Amino acid sequence: MGLIGRYTFQLQPQDGDFTEQILASSLGDYILQAAGKNADDNGFGIRELHPDHHTWVLIRMATEMTEMPKIYQQITIETWIETIGRASTTRNFILRNEQNVPIGFATTNWAMIDLNTRKPIDLGAIPSLSHFISGNSIPIAPPAKLPSVEGNLISTRQTQYSDIDFNRHVNSMKYLQWVLNEYSVDWHAEHTIKRFDVNFLHEAFYGEEVSLYRKEDAGKDQFQINRQNKEVLCKVQLQWTKN
Repeated sequence: MGLIGRYTFQLQPQDGDFTEQILASSLGDYILQAAGKNADDNGFGIRELHPDHHTWVLIRMATEMTEMPKIYQQITIETWIETIGRASTTRNFILRNEQNVPIGFATTNWAMIDLNTRKPIDLGAIPSLSHFISGNSIPIAPPAKLPSVEGNLISTRQTQYSDIDFNRHVNSMKYLQWVLNEYSVDWHAEHTIKRFDVNFLHEAFYGEEVSLYRKEDAGKDQFQINRQNKEVLCKVQLQWTKN
């Protein structure tokens, strides 16, 4: 229990791609695991919330890396709550390599929802959360509010069993996986993600058909995932460095 949680993870072969670097979606999973562990340690994690039919949902996420770790390496993730408002909370992260050197930072915005109504809960009505505010910032820009993408339709897919998590909606990192699969093997061999921003706007559920749109803008690749009635589910922005 404490304001700042510190968690070490051993990266596995299934976490990486053919270059042996960790997949951005796997990295995101470890970041979210650290968030969940710290929430559990402090008494407001999913296991405490689910009996009351409440849960945390991710609204926005930004991750910026100077070095992508490789499979079989260990990473340590430190995480804490920077601020809490009535509608959402900001949680930050430092990612460290085996030498304890920072190799990346992440910042996230979360809301608590009622699982029955799928409506947000006023965090101001839970005064105990304020005890865990550290106020500590990190040296990257907050998650971007991403613009609408009026680009080309590049693919459609139907959500499947393996896309759905314990909240009975599409897992947050599945959207990032779908986007990364739109790049060729050659592209991934020659480029590494520097930063990714994700905005989660609506939940997708099992069996829905979704459409993926793409636009390139000033060195930033922008994607938008819509359900069939054109409602926007998620927006993703990727920035790359050439190897």
